Amino acid sequence: MSGVWTLFLEVSSEICSLSYSSTFGDHRVPTIMGNQWRSPCLTPLPGLTDQSRVATVKKYFAKRSHIIFDSGGYAVQQGIISYEDLYQRLLKYYRENDWANAYILPDYVPTSGLSEQEVEGRVQATITVARLFHAEMPASLRGRALPVVQGHTRRQIQKCVETYMELGAKLVGFGSFGTTGLSSDINIVTSQSIELLTFLLDLGAKFGFRVHALGVGSPTLLHTLHQIGIYSFDSSCWLRTAGFGNVFMPFVKRRNITAGRLRERAGNRPLTSSEFQEMQQETGHACFFCTSFEELKHRRFYQILHNLTVIMDMVESLNRGDYLENPLIAQTVESSPYTRAVRRIRAGL
Repeated sequence: MSGVWTLFLEVSSEICSLSYSSTFGDHRVPTIMGNQWRSPCLTPLPGLTDQSRVATVKKYFAKRSHIIFDSGGYAVQQGIISYEDLYQRLLKYYRENDWANAYILPDYVPTSGLSEQEVEGRVQATITVARLFHAEMPASLRGRALPVVQGHTRRQIQKCVETYMELGAKLVGFGSFGTTGLSSDINIVTSQSIELLTFLLDLGAKFGFRVHALGVGSPTLLHTLHQIGIYSFDSSCWLRTAGFGNVFMPFVKRRNITAGRLRERAGNRPLTSSEFQEMQQETGHACFFCTSFEELKHRRFYQILHNLTVIMDMVESLNRGDYLENPLIAQTVESSPYTRAVRRIRAGL
């Protein structure tokens, strides 16, 4: 895969309160560095996001980082705002704020469990609104528009692509992953979504656009996203999972260390210090935030930043290609159900 694979981070107000510099260095100091925040992604819309968070991003990152404005479609999905209200408020905000590098257009996510008719309706709404919204954006911003591909069939994906090529899009988002949770608020990668994402990437190779994966990025999935040719992704999983006392390690499943909420640790007992140290040795991961297991276990902020460091280190390792030098990791990614699914799809099975 050519070029540098990019991680777009969903910005937390907690993270924004830390200091900034140019590099993580050797991770011996607890500082979030500006170089690593070169690609923040946030929902800027007043009423959906604390504006002090947006002001922090504008102050420290505008003209220094590649900033993506998310449309706030998640809030529509949660019933916080109507699709129509989002359109008008987002258009006003985009017109008044030209300091972002990419502007995600409104989309209507066809969540899991909807009927075929409901999915079709949401796909058509996404296409229609993307066209209208793009036309109403200032001409200076249209080249920075990032439309979102939605659909549960190849025909629906194709229709989105045809429209977005007319708009001149060079980067499109993919949002039709499976969903779970009480409010369908968690994206999950299914065999169907991998198949559709692979089809979209094939269209991208044909028509000359790149693909950004929206709202996914767990350690078990990153190798597959990189393998199939995703250009970039955004994720807040490193932040969300820490809220349940879960920690990441490179390329393997999350593990609980705090005996947190039962739904997050069903069937798993919390890791012990010796077990965690063994995982460190097996994966080769070490950072400031997991130097002390007790500190990591009792400080949620350390769990958040440890998880973030794991994701960033994985992105760098995937870009370098040296992750396969670790036999355990090579075996883990080879036996991954995502890897097997990609292999079946590429083989036409």
